[in-house]
Amino acid sequence: MIEALRRVLVLAPHTDDGEFGCGGAMARLVESGADVRQIAFSVASRSLPEGFAPDTLVHESRAASEALGLSAEALTVHDFEVRTFPEVRQEILELLIEAQRDFWLAQSRLQMALTSRSPRTTNPSASHP
Repeated sequence: MIEALRRVLVLAPHTDDGEFGCGGAMARLVESGADVRQIAFSVASRSLPEGFAPDTLVHESRAASEALGLSAEALTVHDFEVRTFPEVRQEILELLIEAQRDFWLAQSRLQMALTSRSPRTTNPSASHP
């Protein structure tokens, strides 16, 4: 099945979501010869601890994408503010139409919910000393 996919787009709300949510599939697709592209809609710079450069997560995402086998041109990063996607949905839709891919990958809602919580709430063993 995976070998039949040729032009794949990974949708990443934030710069690390594509790698965490679909990294294994991305690597397998690249190995099978697929043209895999990723769009990250937010660099999430407001989420960084004080003292970090605003483009820290962009550099990390590029390095992770390259480690999975994607070319540097395969990752497009936009700077929509976190939690404002409904206000810019038309711009996002136009980006998706422009990408012209045959297959899209994204994190599941469950996975997004789990990665949005603290370790204490997602890992029962983390709540015990």
